Amino acid sequence: MHVVGTVSCYQVSSIDLSTKILPAGMNLQKHCSGFHVVRQPLLRRQDHVQVVCSSRWGYEGGIVAIRETYGIDAPGVVRTLGLVGIICIGCRFVPTRFAMAPVAHNLWMTGVSSLLAAAWMLASSLWIKKKVMCSLLSQRDWRGDEIVLDIGCGRGLLAIEAARRVPLGRVYGVDIWQADDLSGNNPEAIRVNAAAAGVSDRVFVETEDARHLPYSDQTFDVVASMTAIHNIADAEGRRQAIAEAWRVVRPGGQILIFDIRHAKSYLQDLRTFGAIDTQHFGPIILWGPVGWRFSATKPVELSSQ
Repeated sequence: MHVVGTVSCYQVSSIDLSTKILPAGMNLQKHCSGFHVVRQPLLRRQDHVQVVCSSRWGYEGGIVAIRETYGIDAPGVVRTLGLVGIICIGCRFVPTRFAMAPVAHNLWMTGVSSLLAAAWMLASSLWIKKKVMCSLLSQRDWRGDEIVLDIGCGRGLLAIEAARRVPLGRVYGVDIWQADDLSGNNPEAIRVNAAAAGVSDRVFVETEDARHLPYSDQTFDVVASMTAIHNIADAEGRRQAIAEAWRVVRPGGQILIFDIRHAKSYLQDLRTFGAIDTQHFGPIILWGPVGWRFSATKPVELSSQ
């Protein structure tokens, strides 16, 4: 077995060590002092890794089920919608003796709408965005040896799926780790998810700004991004990020992007740069704003851009 990382703490979904069962969600650090995450390709599920540890119970080794978790997008917005919904529905029960009771009683529809919006955003984060991501990556016919860049990788949803598709390649993820954009958004989160997926050997994580990528021209076969570039506040900054993606992709390589609000302008920028074989799909409703996914290819005859 090949050790791919050393960690100090995991939240686990289940564990069975020497017939001792720990409950779901148990903090493994309370029971193991110093353990290594190692690849175990013979397991039936890719989100299981083997943990070698010593504990106060005196046993060593076992299988821990660590699920890939990709967080909640815009957690502050979801939290606010939920609170507003609860408060507005609660206003339905304001006693009639209060002067504002008639107004308060009419807020229950606002409360229901807010809770439905929060539920849709949660569903988008937990399930629907995975389907959109898979559709985005499926716009390419993968060879399996590509070098891939994920701009705004977050907790690794796209990067890890890309790594599954390139067993002989490498995937680089860059982000500036803004917590407002994604819950638990930090470099360790994507490393844990990569270990859970069994792709740690080909996922590399760096802290970099999409507008100033550190890579040489024509480095990547595929540059991908999902719901990240819109977080750049100004149009010029977003255009700079698209220009950087164009710079680092190789001639013949592809750019794959899904984003909300501004995605069509990205595609127009790429066409201005000389992109060919552009395809776009949408509108796609994810979280709330309308989004689009598209692919674009850099012509082989363009040796640099």
